[in-house]
Amino acid sequence: MATTGTLHDELVDELRLLVDGLKDDTERGSGAREYLNGLLRDVYVLEETAKSAGDSEDGGWIAPFVETAVVKLGIGPTLLPQHGDAFKATRGRVSDLLARSELLASLRSEVPELLGKLRPRARGRLEKAGVVAALESKRLLQRQDGPPPEAALAARLAEGLALHLALDLAEGKKDEALHGDLRARITRLEGGLSERGATAEAPAQ
Repeated sequence: MATTGTLHDELVDELRLLVDGLKDDTERGSGAREYLNGLLRDVYVLEETAKSAGDSEDGGWIAPFVETAVVKLGIGPTLLPQHGDAFKATRGRVSDLLARSELLASLRSEVPELLGKLRPRARGRLEKAGVVAALESKRLLQRQDGPPPEAALAARLAEGLALHLALDLAEGKKDEALHGDLRARITRLEGGLSERGATAEAPAQ
């Protein structure tokens, strides 16, 4: 797998690598070969869709492709039982792409309105970390070496929300509605990160 790319690139790589590794073990015209060819046709449609998405590229259009891939990969071990482990591993990674797509879509739909309620220092930290730009963009996030960009975005967001709470508490400011909302969001973000084996660092006071 490449160390850079978007969810779209990662899905394409996963399917192509799987097919390339298994195709020689199937006979031309067999059901197994046609099944693998079908995965490559899905890749073609995916890439054509990505081209048409242009600047409006976001997680919405890719989710159905990932969902379909998860279902189709579940059929693979029936046709090629000797490669069951390969299908299981690929299906697990593709399922994770779906979870990442859903996380990004959730953050972009729920969080922007909240950003305007944050203290300047907390919002400034999120702006400096690129969180605000990522949430306002419609593009898929670019992965570099390290954790998935969607998880990194969630971690930085949790830090910014926690900083707002810490500053308010230090000054004795009480806003039960906002503070309750922030705590609930931080808990959800940290819970999701914990499931992925990641954590959000506590903000410096």
